[in-house]
Formats: sequence, C-alpha cells, structure tokens
Amino acid sequence: MKSMIKRSYLLFFFLSALAISQPKIEIVGGDTYNWGKVSIKKDPLTTTIKILNAGNKKLIISEVKPACGCTTTELDKSELNPGDTANLPIVFRIVGTHSKVSKTVRITSNDPIDKDKIIRLEADVFYPIELIPGNAISFGDMEIGREDTSSVIIINNTGKEINLSGFEPTSDDCQVVNIQEGKKNIPEGEEFELKISAKPKQSGFYNSAIQIKVDFEEYSELKISCFGMVK
Repeated sequence: MKSMIKRSYLLFFFLSALAISQPKIEIVGGDTYNWGKVSIKKDPLTTTIKILNAGNKKLIISEVKPACGCTTTELDKSELNPGDTANLPIVFRIVGTHSKVSKTVRITSNDPIDKDKIIRLEADVFYPIELIPGNAISFGDMEIGREDTSSVIIINNTGKEINLSGFEPTSDDCQVVNIQEGKKNIPEGEEFELKISAKPKQSGFYNSAIQIKVDFEEYSELKISCFGMVK
C-alpha cells in the first residue's frame, strides 16, 4: 500500500514537472496589429512582429501561413530558446481593398497549449481621391457615329480643396462634356459627377481615356479609362 502511494506521488511530481517544462509562444504587443487609418497610396503596408518564447523549453515553429496571398511573411529563425525572440516581417497588400480590412497569419509551433497561434492584421483603408464606380467606365454596346454618355463620381477625401485641370482625351472621339474652361475645384469632403461622351468611328473594341491633372501630392494625375463594344 505504501509503495503504491509512493509511486502515485512520484507519478504526480513527474507529470507536474512535464506540465511546467514546456514552450510558450507569445506575440510581443498582442495578437492584433492595426495600422489604423491609411491611404491606399501607402500600399504595401509593412511591419515586423516579434515572437517570444515565454516558456522554459525550446520553442520550435514549424509553419507560418498567411490566410491569403495579400500577406507575405518570412521568419528569421524557427527555433527559440526560453526568453528568445524571433522577427516576423509582414508585407500587407491593400490594393483593391476599401474601408476596414482584416487578415490573419497562423503560426504553428510545439506549444502544447497554443499550437496554432493566430495573428490578426487590420487597417482602415481610404482613398484620398475616390472614383465611383472606379477608374474605368463602360459604354456597353456602342454604334459607329452614335454619341453615348457615361459618368464617374469624383470624391475629395484629401482634407483640403483640390484643383483638377487638363481633362485631356487620348483620342478625338472621347471628351468631357460638363467642365468649363478646362478646370474644376472640388472642396474637401465634396464630390463632382464628371460626364464623359464617346462617339466611335469604327467597329470593334472601343478604348480611350481621359487624363486629369491634380494639385495633390499623392495624386498628380488621374486617368479614367473608357471602353465599350462597337457594332
């Protein structure tokens, strides 16, 4: 009976020692990194995440896997002694995104409690000069000699008034129809509907553009492409 009790105590202490001696993965600064509000012109966003082994046994990282191709990472070392840190550079592509964006990176290690550590990457992406529906407009089905009109809304999110000028077409069968004297001022926070007409001269795929000069450091020029299919 006494020997059984003794073996039970030994087993208890052995298991306790195993529970205490283990690696522990931690992300320095927390599991979420937020760039806050950023302009689309800041693409790509970058940072370096620090990974800490807060345990008392060697931490071995076996995999770092982004949730999608817009995030790339390259760990500088995969084995960390107790108290060591590793650097995880992050490149976060935000082109094509809008408003609040959230992606994740999964880190797999030999931490018995947190085998798959998830890092969340966040940003609030805005366009200083926003074009709706985008920087290209479609005239759809067109006919030779027939004039079609479409439009794009230009929104000023820059924080100051912007001055647009030039409005130069890349072909003589495309033009802006609602600009006076070749320039337009848009106050901060306001929008303007730019109307563009096209009158194709030949059949096939129609392709032209309007080039606009802007007095804003991040956007010296806007280009609005115009396309359609001419019967």
